[in-house]
Amino acid sequence: MIRRDIITKSPFFDLIAERFFDFETDLDALAYAVEGQLRGTPDMGAIDGFKTFHVMEETDAKLRVVGMAYFLPSSLVPIDASFSATNNRISYRVMLGAEDDQWKRLTEKKRWSAVNLYATENYEPQWNWEPPLEGFL
Repeated sequence: MIRRDIITKSPFFDLIAERFFDFETDLDALAYAVEGQLRGTPDMGAIDGFKTFHVMEETDAKLRVVGMAYFLPSSLVPIDASFSATNNRISYRVMLGAEDDQWKRLTEKKRWSAVNLYATENYEPQWNWEPPLEGFL
């Protein structure tokens, strides 16, 4: 199952196993694991946790999460991350919201609402995306 693989192969696994009794089903444990996995990817920037985190799709071989991620030193942008398991490898495709004028015009409440609607209702994003980042964990 891809969720288990992402969690157990995360650089944060020891912390996750310590903090979360049922880490394989806990959403916060998955958020920590995804953060840990993405910290090691090239060109990602310094991800520093999630403000919101939603599982959009999950099967044994695929996982898609959407939310708002903090990046150091002081950014908060939308993120849409997909993971797929094939041939004993996990590939990823991550889209980060552009921190441009369109995003900056939204108030914090409107940003939160826009990302929540995108994540839960399949609304069109009210922001631009940076070029996707792809690779293998």
